[in-house]
Amino acid sequence: MGKLDLTIVRKNISRHRSPDLEYRLKKIREELGEKIFTTFVQRNKFDYKLYAYARENLCNAKIISETDNSPIEKPIIIESERKAKITKSKLLDYATDKPVIIARPGQRVIVTIYTKTKCIIKNPIIGLSVRDSRQNLIFEMNNLQAEIEISQLKLDKQNVYEFMFSIPQLNGGIYTITLALAEGNQDKHITICEQLDAIIFLVPILRTIPSSGIIDILEYTITSNTQS
Repeated sequence: MGKLDLTIVRKNISRHRSPDLEYRLKKIREELGEKIFTTFVQRNKFDYKLYAYARENLCNAKIISETDNSPIEKPIIIESERKAKITKSKLLDYATDKPVIIARPGQRVIVTIYTKTKCIIKNPIIGLSVRDSRQNLIFEMNNLQAEIEISQLKLDKQNVYEFMFSIPQLNGGIYTITLALAEGNQDKHITICEQLDAIIFLVPILRTIPSSGIIDILEYTITSNTQS
């Protein structure tokens, strides 16, 4: 009997393919352009999250960061290199100013979003959306819906936005908050930067509420300020 060669041979792979995913994504972004690349990332975000989760765990990295609310991996960031980016975000309890990981219906919370601009943005829109573990949209809010006008964003300035609202009556489970910065108006706008699943929180199982689609958050406030 001849000698068995049990060496693993990769066959389903492109020739001269870089082993680094980040490098391959960068090349795809250059070839597709920003608009098509954004769509590409959105439609493949769960594959990317699985990859990020496996990479973090295989490298024995810390699963829960001490400084943010993302217990699985860094959020997937879609942004224009030329205009602005979301640099940081956090979910805090309104009364205690402490980070919120477990949120209860009726609890007053604040979502703080930090952005850094690289050019003047004349008609900024800042908003967030909350989804359940199945990616069903639960509720969303932005400054235009709240009829709050934000002055134009200036070059090389850090802007801080605070969304204050009460957690609605939700079924127990895991929920994620996606953040977005856009330019334009409610009907016609361009997304400048988006962080998918930037914040994750858990609602304890208190009771089962029949699903009623998207929830309208009628009472919430948005404040903003600019820092040097």
